Amino acid sequence: MKKVLFIAYYFPPLGGSGVQRSLKFARYLSEFGWQPVVLTVAHNLTRWPKDRSLIKEIPTDVQVHRAPTLDLNWLYKAMWGLRLHKLVEWLQLHWLIPDSEITWLPFARKCIDKIVSEHKIDLVYITGGPFSSMLLGPYVSEKYNLPYVVDFRDEWVNNHTRLDRAYTSSARQKDQNCEKAVIERCSGIIYAHPMFMKENFESRYPFLSERPNRIITNGFDESDFSGLEAQPRQSGKIFKIVYTGSFYDRRRPLVLFLAIRNLMTEKVISADQIRIEIYGKNTPAFVLGEFYHDETIKGMVRFQPYISHKNSLKILNNADALLLYLSPGANSEPELPGKMFEYMRSYRPILAIVPPQGSAAELVRQSKTGYVFDSDSETEVTNGLRAMVTKWKQNELVIDPDIECISQFERRNLTGKLAELFNEVVAPEHKES
Repeated sequence: MKKVLFIAYYFPPLGGSGVQRSLKFARYLSEFGWQPVVLTVAHNLTRWPKDRSLIKEIPTDVQVHRAPTLDLNWLYKAMWGLRLHKLVEWLQLHWLIPDSEITWLPFARKCIDKIVSEHKIDLVYITGGPFSSMLLGPYVSEKYNLPYVVDFRDEWVNNHTRLDRAYTSSARQKDQNCEKAVIERCSGIIYAHPMFMKENFESRYPFLSERPNRIITNGFDESDFSGLEAQPRQSGKIFKIVYTGSFYDRRRPLVLFLAIRNLMTEKVISADQIRIEIYGKNTPAFVLGEFYHDETIKGMVRFQPYISHKNSLKILNNADALLLYLSPGANSEPELPGKMFEYMRSYRPILAIVPPQGSAAELVRQSKTGYVFDSDSETEVTNGLRAMVTKWKQNELVIDPDIECISQFERRNLTGKLAELFNEVVAPEHKES
């Protein structure tokens, strides 16, 4: 069996959607002839949500090496407490390029040296973000002559969160140079989004079209839904909308709150008939924005802490609608949040407030799992939510999901595609070229 050095900064017991992709790949790769040797961050001192229940999903034959780091998020927290927000922003925009996790790299390199000395590694796989971890690719290529594959869960310099930031020209150039250094030496590339992403990369790096590549989206693990089959919905007194995950940067659902206020003004629904439950690491003042001092809206939004992956699936199963929100703006169309695949598999109606021509909107339509409304249109969101509330009142808010379409995103199937790419990269004819 061939061995792959599997570099994933986010890995159990760290929690979050990015962890699921890495965990499931590591869990199923051996079924396709590849044994992963995992390199991840030492979690004890990291300021990141933990889900220790995920550890039991790591196969016993998978070795996990944990390199320490200097997690600057603790420093940020102290600075925010001292109201030094501008200093935090300056560090992030000028010094910590491509991201704050760059402090992990010296420790990760030492761990790589140890792993390579103990194992016959055939290939290196690196998933990002954080994008700083991808800088380990050129390191293993130059020092050990090992091929590496990069897995882009999101775009790097073309990511909307980076496009919105006030980088100096020199910092933005440095970021672009980092991406270029990684891309030029990679032996294969994975795109997590089915639309736009591949085209965006190849427009900047035309040579990528000749390199082994795959589009491998995020997905769901069928085994996680065992015993959680969706039950027929009964008419209830409260229309419950659930969101799992974090809101950040330009991503906050103010248009939804505007729509709800409009429907209350129209007396379509009252404040005691609707509730929005948000699970994850969130700051209420940021998420609510101008509605933070609106006691009516604030009262119907319930902020809950991060919960385990298993519990999050139970929460989805008991919702009347699942909120999927993507903001309008530059390069929002390629976004495809990892949460939406488990949303689809839960077979609960998705309330998709997203760019209407983007990847997420297209997938909701194809899978027939919900309702799509333009996140840049208060009128459309208001009208769409009115229609959903009316259906809910009549106990008719149901979907007829395309099971065949959804099944293609099962994690074991996706891992098979990953193994195919690995085999192509290490094939004799490719290594010679």
